[in-house]
Amino acid sequence: MGLNQYNESIDYSNVAITAKQNSEKWIAPFANYNLGIAYQGLNNFKKSIEFLDKAASFSNYDYESKLKSLISGARIKKDS
Repeated sequence: MGLNQYNESIDYSNVAITAKQNSEKWIAPFANYNLGIAYQGLNNFKKSIEFLDKAASFSNYDYESKLKSLISGARIKKDS
């Protein structure tokens, strides 16, 4: 993924977080996960961990087990 694509991903994820989400509770956790991955791709590991931790802090939303697995994988990848 090119540098511009990471920045674009950051922009779109921030829009998703700030948008009103009445019934779609899964959007904010996944957007935070996407921010974590984008910052990881930009080698900004402090921000990556910040957003991965924030994504992990959500509960009771659709696809929660899938996201928890993705977060674990991202943390392992970062530590490799």
